[in-house]
Amino acid sequence: MNVFCLPYAGGNAKIIYRSWQHCLPSSIKIVPVELAGHGHRFGEPFHRDVQSVVEDILHTITPDLHHEPYAIYGHSMGTLLAYELARAIAAINAPPPLTLFLSGRRPPHNCPKPRNIHTFSDALLLEEMKRMGGTPTVFFEDQSLIDAFLPVFRNDYKILERYRFKNIIHPTSADIVFIHSDDDPVVVGDDVNEWEKYTTGSFRRENMQGGHFFINEKKHAICHLIQEEITCAVI
Repeated sequence: MNVFCLPYAGGNAKIIYRSWQHCLPSSIKIVPVELAGHGHRFGEPFHRDVQSVVEDILHTITPDLHHEPYAIYGHSMGTLLAYELARAIAAINAPPPLTLFLSGRRPPHNCPKPRNIHTFSDALLLEEMKRMGGTPTVFFEDQSLIDAFLPVFRNDYKILERYRFKNIIHPTSADIVFIHSDDDPVVVGDDVNEWEKYTTGSFRRENMQGGHFFINEKKHAICHLIQEEITCAVI
């Protein structure tokens, strides 16, 4: 069973998720989904908006949707992409995911007004990245890394901040499991429960310790949860 894994802003999906496979049985396959301009697709033109990102992801994974049950995992920006991807899958009448595993982002109808971080100067954008955590210290000490990857972060923020919710929730038939970290400044407790409105299936909330980028530290616990949920879903 494939679990398509979508990255957070600025993230390289393969680096974020590749080690998760070691925590799971071979029957569950982690499939990192790289976005244009990221990772091995570095140098490809960036996407302009969420819709173009989702269209690209859908083109990539569609051949695999009809062969076996699957799930989707998204963190932060990846959570928004997972929701819109589930909508796009439903629109083409392809088999829906069994489960959406989500973390690190409020539901679309309950997001605060964008701060326009993508318009910040390079210096201020770097400070924002430091504040959020999740980026290795070595990045901020290497100007060549900054020159190469800061445009990736900036474009991802632009995609997120230009997204507009249309005031209509389109529930997925997939079950939703939202993993909430107790010290995440982006998502507070009450926000999590609002995700229940986005599914006609079951909704489950799981709490873990950590900040916004807890997925980099809690992979064993997350993978155990994924295995547990998938096992129950396919029985």
